[in-house]
Amino acid sequence: MRLPALLLALLLTSCAAAQNALPDKAIPLGTYLRGTFEQMYGPEEAVVTLDNGDIVNVTIFQDASRFEPKQRVVVWKTGNDYLLDAPIRYPQLLVQLGLFLGLATLIGRAKGVRAVLGTLASLGVLMTFVVPRLAQGENIITTMLLAVPGILIFTLYFVHGVNRKTSAALLGTLCAAGTGFFLTLYFSRAMHFTGLSTTGGYAAQSLFGLDALGLFLVSVVLGAVGALNDVTVTQASVVETLHEEDPRRNVRELYTRAMRVGFDHMGSMVNVLVLAYAAGTIPSLLLFYRDPNPVWQKVNGEGFAAEITNVLVGASCLLLAVPLTTYLAALLIKRGRRPSGEAVAAD
Repeated sequence: MRLPALLLALLLTSCAAAQNALPDKAIPLGTYLRGTFEQMYGPEEAVVTLDNGDIVNVTIFQDASRFEPKQRVVVWKTGNDYLLDAPIRYPQLLVQLGLFLGLATLIGRAKGVRAVLGTLASLGVLMTFVVPRLAQGENIITTMLLAVPGILIFTLYFVHGVNRKTSAALLGTLCAAGTGFFLTLYFSRAMHFTGLSTTGGYAAQSLFGLDALGLFLVSVVLGAVGALNDVTVTQASVVETLHEEDPRRNVRELYTRAMRVGFDHMGSMVNVLVLAYAAGTIPSLLLFYRDPNPVWQKVNGEGFAAEITNVLVGASCLLLAVPLTTYLAALLIKRGRRPSGEAVAAD
């Protein structure tokens, strides 16, 4: 575990430096307060008791039927005005988090706990390294070349152990993700994407001066890496299992037998990826359906063209990762000789 530990230390140092150089946040226009909803006070007003004991009248600019007496709510204060923002939702989020952690521990046992810790480390690197660097206007290619391999090396070895199976999965994921990044970069420039077709991209560039196209590239790569991680580890595990069952199988036979599973995996994962992207763009699909303009014009728009690129690049990465990882795993596991002191994954 020396390599993951060393990489984690380097990433933490870079994250701290990026945090120190992060531009100052914008000055807020108001203050968010917590309170308890008491009752309606007219068609667009209500009475709320704040946590500090003050009883205030708040204005409601949304569906008032969502609120009921004794419900915990968020109030936005701007000047002398109070606006009802939303119900407080984080208690329910904590319940969901507890359910997830419980299932990960109960079903996944030690590996499940390591998977949760690895996920938290990935999110930490994303929020303390990638986002600050993008906010500073750093080069997107340099940032991704540092962040994605660092995240993958640490999380894969931490969760699955330092062994040939994990190394094959890592190499397959890095190759496929790198291919996906440069494909996205090429097609984004070839189709003259701006990254401004989404509300988030437009707000990031217009309000905070961030590179909207860079954010689009990051979203495509990170979305693909999550799916790639699944297929590469599974394929490497299949090869390892086949070799353990019959060590006499050569590289060709290991590859051929493992790809029987790989073909099924490719079909199912591509379908899952497409459906996941489609589920996130249901409002856009509704607009596509109701838009009276010609189909070719709607598809040609940056919004739909970017989503199609997102799906096709992600699916292409999956298709590339399965045979590549399977071959690398067969090569490493069959031809490599395990030293007596090599660390292995603990299930």
